[in-house]
Amino acid sequence: MKHLLLYGSILFLAFSCSKMGDNIYDHASDERIYPGMFEIAMPRVGFERVEIDLMQAGRIPASMMKMGTAQKTVVEYDNTVIVIDSLCSWVNITGLTQSKTYRFYVYTIDKYGNKSVKRTPSAVPYLNEDLELLKIPTPVVTYADNGLTVSADINWPEGLSSVMMYYIGLTYSYTDADGLPRNGDRAGNPLFTAENLPKGEDVTISMKYDIVPIISNTALRDTLQLIKPLIIHTPE
Repeated sequence: MKHLLLYGSILFLAFSCSKMGDNIYDHASDERIYPGMFEIAMPRVGFERVEIDLMQAGRIPASMMKMGTAQKTVVEYDNTVIVIDSLCSWVNITGLTQSKTYRFYVYTIDKYGNKSVKRTPSAVPYLNEDLELLKIPTPVVTYADNGLTVSADINWPEGLSSVMMYYIGLTYSYTDADGLPRNGDRAGNPLFTAENLPKGEDVTISMKYDIVPIISNTALRDTLQLIKPLIIHTPE
């Protein structure tokens, strides 16, 4: 009887182990090897766009990136999916025209479509409406009488850079007392002179300022042109 019990126990264990092996085999057949995930996801804001740095080593070519079986870069946001047929150390996402926080999902895939763990940076792009909110300080205007006309030295003694923007340069244009167009540009020091202006009139000078906006103490990735007319009233 003891022999029968021992024999039955051996058969039961053998049968159980056999089934256990089948279960392991079933799970092994579903195994997935995921490609490497990006090291970082640092967003940098531009005009209607966002750049995202993905590697601690900086912006390096795909040939220098070693990320296991990963072959492609994927960016998802809203209802948009961007697939890039190579690994990328950074991506540039354009066409972001809505005033909102965009959340991005950035990951890699291998040749079988297996996905890495996603990085999820978010950013608010800089838009034209943000640009229009920037203020240009009032310049100091010094007039000189030239007989029938006057000239005006236009200057910003404190400069045009502020906590909101870096000033790069400017261009200006106006129509003089003889109806002739005049224009010029200044890089660095914004001082310029408008000559041959009519006396006792409002003169509109078209101004275009090349600036780099500053957001949360960080410079925008793009140089933009801020258009703000300057109206001066010449003395009699």
